[in-house]
Amino acid sequence: MGINSLYKRVNGGGFVDNFGQEINQTKFYPLDKFYPSALGNAVISNEIIKVINNHFGTQIGLVDTRLFYDKF
Repeated sequence: MGINSLYKRVNGGGFVDNFGQEINQTKFYPLDKFYPSALGNAVISNEIIKVINNHFGTQIGLVDTRLFYDKF
């Protein structure tokens, strides 16, 4: 999956992260609907890590997005 498809899934609603939290537009980019929040950046990082792990067979751990849930 690419970053563009991640944005489409978040914008379309119903995107659930690896820890079971639904990530909507308000949480992903709360201030201006353009720049991701800390949670949004963690979600993006996790998607990149998943691609790296799948492509190179590595086991890089994901960012624990639960650390950012209470910010909203």
